[in-house]
Amino acid sequence: MPKIALLGGSNSVLKDGLKAGLSKNAELYNYALGASTSLQNLHELIKNIEVISNVDCIVTESNVNDFHLVWMANFPIDIVLSNIDKYYDELSKCDTRIIVILLPLVTRCNLAKEINNKHKENILRYGFPYIDLDKLIYKSGLLDFYVRDNGHPNRFLMNYIGSNVSANIFDIPFSESRNLATDMEYYVFDVGNNFDEFQVKKNSIFSRSVHELNYEVLFPSELYGYNILGIEAWSDGYSKLKVETKEKEDSKSYIKAYNNELQFHDFSRCIEVTELTQFMSDLSKDKPSEFSLNAYLVNSFYIEDSKPKNKPYAVKVSSVLLGKRNAKVGFQEQSKLVDKDYSQFVPDLKLLHDFSIESRYKKIRLKKIIKAKLRYIYLKYFIN
Repeated sequence: MPKIALLGGSNSVLKDGLKAGLSKNAELYNYALGASTSLQNLHELIKNIEVISNVDCIVTESNVNDFHLVWMANFPIDIVLSNIDKYYDELSKCDTRIIVILLPLVTRCNLAKEINNKHKENILRYGFPYIDLDKLIYKSGLLDFYVRDNGHPNRFLMNYIGSNVSANIFDIPFSESRNLATDMEYYVFDVGNNFDEFQVKKNSIFSRSVHELNYEVLFPSELYGYNILGIEAWSDGYSKLKVETKEKEDSKSYIKAYNNELQFHDFSRCIEVTELTQFMSDLSKDKPSEFSLNAYLVNSFYIEDSKPKNKPYAVKVSSVLLGKRNAKVGFQEQSKLVDKDYSQFVPDLKLLHDFSIESRYKKIRLKKIIKAKLRYIYLKYFIN
């Protein structure tokens, strides 16, 4: 049975959707995480490279969450665009089939166009096969039918696409260009497994070893010189992480708001790790320097969990993604702009819509017939 690695957001986590379709004809390794961007995909790629490098195909989607981070959490778009480049650059080094799905965005604002264009630019640069579902659904005029909530396309449609991909894996070509020259080096610091005091936090989908930051934690010396790019955390409620570099004259601190979900949180500020850098929970009521998806301001109030304490919860950290620039090594093959549109994996959207409406009408009509017969029986045998 072929093997597939799935990298994405909530659309790759939802039951009966994309992951269910991919699992029909393949063994699936799902590294997706809701409300997380392409940087989380990079984090999982680095963390699980031994498994991912041996699969038959990588399926990836992240454009919706990249957009939401900018649109809803007011995250700097230049950082998001740079992270998209980083992700595709590292993805291109994988010597396997790769197919990208561009999911539909419910807006056509300039921010949405910038995000999608950056993805498309990288897709063409590396010659990745792709499915532009955003373009297809808008072209069909059926956006309201296929995207009923913010950023989650119809699950039956996503299941159908996933099933087609997994059934035709070996028809998907390898990319045209691989970037083997790089000036970036990455490291995943697994916080949960590097301390004696840790707990395993899990639900029906995820399981992580997490370390609760009840005191200041220093980075190991081998990480000096790296920059913190993002942190995966899973706290018990609304929390804040403080990263501080204490120097002789002054200290520089950065406070990020977190939520009570397992989520990967991008950093917009470049923080270099030194012997003076420490991270900890911020239990004050001060406003954080920056918010995350699902932990941001609405009408000047924090979005908190349903049972907030008088003070924030302590942050429970799973892992940290770090990166630093190095001199270029290896070589880079000549980049080619190659368009490999695999829209054949998507069913006829108008035909599927008509079939769905007809099926729904038949179900409603059947229910009416059954109700009428039950009413007839009731009147005939129980009333008379």
